Amino acid sequence: MAIPTAKDYELRAIDEIMANVATRLVTLRHTPGRKDVAGLRKVLQDLVDKVMAYAHDCE
Repeated sequence: MAIPTAKDYELRAIDEIMANVATRLVTLRHTPGRKDVAGLRKVLQDLVDKVMAYAHDCE
C-alpha cells in the first residue's frame, strides 16, 4: 500500500467538500421554508478555491 502524499490529502479534502455540496443540495430540495443558500454559496466557493489551487499546483 502506497504512502499517501500531500496531493492525495488535497484530493481527499476536495472530495469531502463535494460530498458536503451534494448533501446541502439534497437538503435544499427536501426542506420546506427557509433555505440556506448563503451556506451553499460559501461551500461552493471553498470547493472552487481548492480545485483551482490543486490545478495550479499541478502545472
